[in-house]
Amino acid sequence: MKVILPVLFGQDFEKAFLNNIVKEADDAIVLGIVDAERMGKASGSELGHISEIEKKVEMIEDYLIRKGVNTKGIVQWGEIERIIANTAKLHKANKVILLFTPEDFFSKVVRNLKKDLKCTLDVV
Repeated sequence: MKVILPVLFGQDFEKAFLNNIVKEADDAIVLGIVDAERMGKASGSELGHISEIEKKVEMIEDYLIRKGVNTKGIVQWGEIERIIANTAKLHKANKVILLFTPEDFFSKVVRNLKKDLKCTLDVV
């Protein structure tokens, strides 16, 4: 199964969560997203967001590779929903696994993805 794992600013990925990805996925795309408009309102500078997201994508990618999952890390700028939907379509993903975040914009992201995605969406 091919899985997209979006990484948003401020999210922490625990090993138990990543181990569930390992059990489920043969291939994974760790997709770091910098949505400056939404995340800039949340806290800090865009450069801080980029640096944090790049580090998390690299850490998750390394972890999944060590566990035997064929993994690719990508960092992109833009609207969260559009990037996730386009990446899932381009890479023919079976599932997007989105880690819940308490930011105000998150429920809108989930609503829009449910309309736009052609694959399964899991919010955990």
